[in-house]
Amino acid sequence: MCEDWRQAGASVEVLGQDAATLRGAARAIQRIIASERPSAAILWHGLVRLPQLIHVLNPLRIPVAVHGGNPAHSMSKTTDVKFLLLEQLYSPQGPLPTYICCSEHVAASFDSSAYLRRFPRRVIYNGVRARTTTMHRPRALSSNDTPVIGMAARLDSIKDHATLIRAMVSVRRQLPSAILELAGDGELRNSLEKLARQLGVASSVRFLGEVADVYSHMTRWDLFAYATTEREGLGNALAEAMCYGLPCVATDIGPMREFAGDKFAVRLAPPGCPDSLGKECVRLLFDTDQRKTMATGGNAFASKRFNPVTNALQYSRVLNLSSDSLSSAVLDVTHDTLPA
Repeated sequence: MCEDWRQAGASVEVLGQDAATLRGAARAIQRIIASERPSAAILWHGLVRLPQLIHVLNPLRIPVAVHGGNPAHSMSKTTDVKFLLLEQLYSPQGPLPTYICCSEHVAASFDSSAYLRRFPRRVIYNGVRARTTTMHRPRALSSNDTPVIGMAARLDSIKDHATLIRAMVSVRRQLPSAILELAGDGELRNSLEKLARQLGVASSVRFLGEVADVYSHMTRWDLFAYATTEREGLGNALAEAMCYGLPCVATDIGPMREFAGDKFAVRLAPPGCPDSLGKECVRLLFDTDQRKTMATGGNAFASKRFNPVTNALQYSRVLNLSSDSLSSAVLDVTHDTLPA
């Protein structure tokens, strides 16, 4: 996301280890403000020291927004109380900034937090685009072809790669040559590789690891599957796959429903249900016409909802910026929670 903001003309500053303390963060922010003279600031950092950062930024008298990329469901009551207490110590010296939530799912989740529910909220979907000019064209699959299902995401507990790997058992019953490619890496790779071996589908599941250009792999994929959990905030990879024109299947949970559009854009399968997910994948792989409809519908839906220009303009309105002053906004990312 940092590079996307830079391409939009914003100045992006990533705070280093010298900002690990409040005093260090304050000095870093004041140095950035003095050198960049921004019209506004966007904090992109999760909940790390949010009360302290608001306390530091308020006296600078520039509009401030906070990006909310994750739902509050996983925030413990202890953490909630901690931030309420921190706010008592570092009280805001002005109005609370607007929390820019990347989905309705994230915005609604804030109601469960005594700290977060007080922030004014605005839903602005992330701006994404297919980073290629060549669009996916669904092919008719014959018995001699190898259908390829792909997913691009970190291998971590927020996602649900395990259900997708389990779904390959039912997929292979009807399409024995089918392949699942997983682009991305993370702490769960070893356990997921072990699961594939235990299920007897290791030869059909390819772990690609970190890839520099995911679209070079997407050109081989017939279907994009995005299995995830309620801890998901949005799912940029799904939006990018839709923009590329890949037919998509996703888990039927909060933010994924915001991708469904007219139900021709994305097919949804019940969470944690590998048989249903597998059947949905097989149904689409056998139905070329439906995949063509979804490729067109998904591209149209995602290109409109996740339009980068619209995203930038909506941010500028929240921050009271003129359309030509986005370049002077600062995106401030703390050192220990860099967005992926």
